[in-house]
Amino acid sequence: MVWSNDDCTEEQPSTIKGESGKKNKFRGSHRSKGNCHLKEIHNCFEKIDRYSNDSDSFKLITNDPGIDMICSHSKDGINCLKDHMERCATPIQNEMFEFASELFSKSIDRFCKDGELRQNFLQHSPCIADSVLSKPEYKEKCNQPYVAAMDAVSKQTDFDDRLYLTCCSYNRWINCFLEIVSSSCQDSGKQAMDDFLEKSFAGLSTLICSQDDFLFTSERCKSLYPPEGTIVDPNQVHNPITRYMTSHFRFLLTK
Repeated sequence: MVWSNDDCTEEQPSTIKGESGKKNKFRGSHRSKGNCHLKEIHNCFEKIDRYSNDSDSFKLITNDPGIDMICSHSKDGINCLKDHMERCATPIQNEMFEFASELFSKSIDRFCKDGELRQNFLQHSPCIADSVLSKPEYKEKCNQPYVAAMDAVSKQTDFDDRLYLTCCSYNRWINCFLEIVSSSCQDSGKQAMDDFLEKSFAGLSTLICSQDDFLFTSERCKSLYPPEGTIVDPNQVHNPITRYMTSHFRFLLTK
């Protein structure tokens, strides 16, 4: 996608034909249909992130109405992004987004719809909210290093370094988080939280950021982390990856 400052303008691709003589739809780009300014994506994130000024947003996970609200906002954001992609993305970009959003929708529905998985999570979520998410230890030990690392991703010039920092910092955060949940809310609480995160990411985090491939304690990972003590305000970041993470999981990334 190529954006201008106001509307989306795209170069006209040369006609590329395969052996059949037909144009390859996966090459080049198509003409946009409407406003494709990057602020449209920002507006989509705003639909997800409606908890920025609510320091108690982590309590949403403790009851059915709260989870319903999280689901509603997440789906609003995804539908907004879907509309943007349909208007502004190339066919292959749109197809990839459709694949990812369909996985996300099917996966998160297991929590958004009443069922055993959701009810099991609700048995443990009050403990997770009160004994973990509200505590300074979790915010300082897990959240602050994660947001700082994710914000640093855009500063990396090498693709491998960006991928490693993204995955290493996620694995470090999830291990830190689940370790505290386990000690405060037992192993059953840890399993319930792990199930929630797995469904929220539609399994993509495990697929892309395998713990074996991106061991957060490895020297490779350590070499990329920001200096210890680095603090970044999630409300002030512009890196799209960080923006998405802090929007989608604002109720977990307490500050």
